[in-house]
Amino acid sequence: NYNGSFVTGSNAWDGNYHQIVYTYQLIGSSSSTNGTGKIYLDGVLKNTGSFTKCNTGEQIRVGNENEGSGYKFLGDIPRVCIYKRAFTAEEVLKDFNTHKKRFNI
Repeated sequence: NYNGSFVTGSNAWDGNYHQIVYTYQLIGSSSSTNGTGKIYLDGVLKNTGSFTKCNTGEQIRVGNENEGSGYKFLGDIPRVCIYKRAFTAEEVLKDFNTHKKRFNI
């Protein structure tokens, strides 16, 4: 489910490399349709929200939002990873610290 104000007031669009991590964890059993989404910027939690699980046939789009005429990301995305589980805050920070020197963050 779209939430346009999920991440506002960040410096993610300042022309420099940043790490953006989104995690989604179902609440309750694996058949649940509700969960918690969290978004991190450079290893720091920026927001948490409740979302309804997407259909299993939904597409994952990286660098494009399929709304209206579509909003395309006009930059470089050098690394994309998708995992079968939600990272903890500690794992997000560890991953950021591992890669920040490589991308001069």
